[in-house]
Amino acid sequence: MIKVKIKSSITEGGNVFAGKTDSIPLEFIQPTLDRYYEELDRLFPQHSDKFRTFRPLGSVGKKAKSGDIDLAVNVRDMFPDGEVNPEDVESWNLSSDEWLKKVEKLTKRARTSTPSELGWKAFLQLLAEYMNENSDLIEADLKKIKPGAMFSLFPQFSPEGEQQDVGVQIDWMVGNLDWLTFSYFSDVPSEDEPLLKGLHRTQLIHALILAMNHSFSHTAGVKDKETGQIVAFSKDEILDLLSRLYRNTITLDDTKNFNTLYAWMRNIDEEDRNKALRAYLKILDTTRGNKDPSGERCGYIPKVLEQMYLSLLKSGQMTGRFLCREANPTLWAAKNTSLQESPNNSEKITVVIPGGFKPPHRGHVEMINHFANLPNVDEVIIFTGSKPRKSSDGSVVVTAEKARKLFNLFNLASNVRFGDVRQREKMDGSTYENPFMDAVAVLFDDNYKGKAVAIGHPTKDPTYAKRFEKIASYSKKPMAARLVKVTPADTTAGLSATDLRNAVQSGDAEQLTRFIPDSIAKEYLNILIGN
Repeated sequence: MIKVKIKSSITEGGNVFAGKTDSIPLEFIQPTLDRYYEELDRLFPQHSDKFRTFRPLGSVGKKAKSGDIDLAVNVRDMFPDGEVNPEDVESWNLSSDEWLKKVEKLTKRARTSTPSELGWKAFLQLLAEYMNENSDLIEADLKKIKPGAMFSLFPQFSPEGEQQDVGVQIDWMVGNLDWLTFSYFSDVPSEDEPLLKGLHRTQLIHALILAMNHSFSHTAGVKDKETGQIVAFSKDEILDLLSRLYRNTITLDDTKNFNTLYAWMRNIDEEDRNKALRAYLKILDTTRGNKDPSGERCGYIPKVLEQMYLSLLKSGQMTGRFLCREANPTLWAAKNTSLQESPNNSEKITVVIPGGFKPPHRGHVEMINHFANLPNVDEVIIFTGSKPRKSSDGSVVVTAEKARKLFNLFNLASNVRFGDVRQREKMDGSTYENPFMDAVAVLFDDNYKGKAVAIGHPTKDPTYAKRFEKIASYSKKPMAARLVKVTPADTTAGLSATDLRNAVQSGDAEQLTRFIPDSIAKEYLNILIGN
């Protein structure tokens, strides 16, 4: 028997046991589930009948291979009234006192969860802990448990009953059985678009709900955002709700897959349709629910919506950060060519450069002037915080005031200025600074609406540009400016402010000449250390 431990961090959704599982062949699914239920029977013999009520969800059993196995767990099969109570907890070989302690702890941190949801989450946490302590086969994830979901890792078994050396993720989806079979339904993937999966159908339903000021949960149903009340928790209830919200009758067959839903949407009000589709594309823009033919996880945009997505991408309303390179080649190319270097055109660019610069030296100034002197650069903005930097023994202290004075000794280009670095509040009420985020904020500043903005960085550190683009793309707010690229600076190599501070500390004159031109050395050191 194998015992697979979770050692890596868990990612939200999809395969939470990355690197420890593989797709499970169709013929392995039932033998694996049979063995899984046997292990649960051994752990909880008083409830062996309940495990046979679990039902596979989504595309399980409909494809040659499945990425994981989602199981519908009916709350009323687990507990008679659908609610967790101390007496019933004891029957699961669990401590009711520990359950109550967990409920109390979760209640203190809860914002929107109901007492019922907190009770279920506490129960699933205890159940997962018990499984991990008492089973050599099941490994439950303790961090990602929700009121309606628990994730576990289990070895795959062949039809002959042979245990394989790879696992499969088996997830418990806990809730109303009628609702679960609807919210997790997945049709056979489209032959024309293999990446058009059940995910796209369900996310489109989510968007239709969201566009009408409601929220959608796979396990908890549909909630009216204004009243906070659950308004749909079954197939019939959500069909009735959608019919009323969009003034067009929808049937269960209409919700079968993306294509049937999209066909139904042709008969609803155009403004309502476009609002829902924009919400849908926003959801897909933040989701990596597919695998490109190359194997890379990505977000697939249905072909029929590519032009709409492209328009939203160009206007800055979409990020395109998860686009499928091979499955959406047109969109991927549009996203990436929009960031091509264009040093010879007439468009004026603002270059932002965040950094410590304590103290500034020859390499810093070479880099800054490189960008300032590019023919299409209008201005360069430097962002540096007020936090002092010290030499290794603390004898050389470089403040923001000193750094600014030292910068003035160099021949900085006339189109270079220093940007404002704001104070950001921490949870404890104290403040901190983040010059990098202030540089990113320029992209969202209405003063730069329609203008081009780029991050300035040396050739030796291309990760700066990648990080800048990545952080910017995570914002839900649309960019005011356009993100472009400029030629990186190929400057004097091997110079760091840390080495300069330590050279000043040790009085290493030979080292200092590498960082500071002779013409300003005396005045530079006078400002820095006072002699």
